[in-house]
Amino acid sequence: MRNIKSSIKRSIAILALALVLLASSSWAMYPTSGMWRIVKNLTVPTNTVSVSWTTNIDGDRNEIYRLNYMLLGTAAIYSLTLNNDTGSNYTKQLMFANNDTLAVSIGTSLSAMSIGAATNSVGELTIYAKSGVARVLHGSMYNNLGGTVGTVSGVQHFTWTNTADNLIRIDIVASTNTILAGSRLILSKLAK
Repeated sequence: MRNIKSSIKRSIAILALALVLLASSSWAMYPTSGMWRIVKNLTVPTNTVSVSWTTNIDGDRNEIYRLNYMLLGTAAIYSLTLNNDTGSNYTKQLMFANNDTLAVSIGTSLSAMSIGAATNSVGELTIYAKSGVARVLHGSMYNNLGGTVGTVSGVQHFTWTNTADNLIRIDIVASTNTILAGSRLILSKLAK
């Protein structure tokens, strides 16, 4: 019995020492940089007209963000703004297929970035957030998913022309109707 107790004490002491050494070293079991970290994983609980993120966003610290979304709605137009900026500070280039027609849409001096429309929209955007240059957002979208009138899918490219302000806020707004409960939004950042 005495040997078992001393063996347990010795094992606990070795384990405690290993934990102290591990905690005091700069070595990490899992790398902390170069990996995507979820900032917010949201399933919209009730119908709403907007969703905002104001915490854990710092475009000068974490220079790249990714937004994956599935926006449920009926006849909605979904817009994205950065830092609640609704001035004429956005540009867009969309290349898309509308049913069997290929098209391009270009816009300048826009007050928001349209990231979805119609019945349901899914997409992803990579946001290059570092200040000092115009911020670029690039990704893909698929609109009117499950709708009765035409579907639109394509590549979306936006620019936020504000070069001075650090990105600290992201807003998605349904400019007509609402973002329905059950919509999914996942914002991630590339850890440094």
